[in-house]
Formats: sequence, structure tokens, C-alpha cells
Amino acid sequence: MSNNATYSPGTFKIRSSQNSVTNAKGKKSKHSFGIQPKTSKRKIDNNIKEKLFQSKLNAYKAKQNELLTNFAELSQLYYKCVKLSKTVCPPKSKYVGDIETAVNY
Repeated sequence: MSNNATYSPGTFKIRSSQNSVTNAKGKKSKHSFGIQPKTSKRKIDNNIKEKLFQSKLNAYKAKQNELLTNFAELSQLYYKCVKLSKTVCPPKSKYVGDIETAVNY
């Protein structure tokens, strides 16, 4: 077996030693496949750092969203407690109205 790799039957062959394309008749094509340069270590490190940053950012956004939903639930619960305390006994303190106003915002 030769060291030629066939990509479509009888149409194109790539010689691994020359990295050039020849058609079935043996003529060279316009297109050639050069050897790809190695990616630098710095570029790989930057890509890894970027992916780590994106994953940390996504985790932060998920935690922030969870905290916001928890805060909304707590504020609703607190508002219900203030409302219930007003119905059970009239407010004796002047600050209960201020707290209710702050919770509504």
C-alpha cells in the first residue's frame, strides 16, 4: 500500500510527503494544503483563561439570579408578616408604617 490517501474515489489524492493535491490524471491542482503552524502556548493559555472566566461569570450570574429570587420571596413574606401583625393588633410604634413603605418599594 502506498502512502497516498484517497479522499474521493479516483478524483483527488493527497500525497502525505508533499502536502499537495493532485487529481486523478496526476496533474497538480491550484489548491495546496500547507502544514498548519503550531498554536503558541500563550494563545492556548489565553483561551483557557477566557473559558475559565466565562464559566465563572456564568456561575456568578446563576448565583445572583438565585439570590434575587430568594430576596423577592423574603420581601413578600415580610410584607405578609407586617400585614398580619397590623390585623392582629394595631401598630403601637410609628416605625411600622415606614417599614411597610420601604418594603413596597
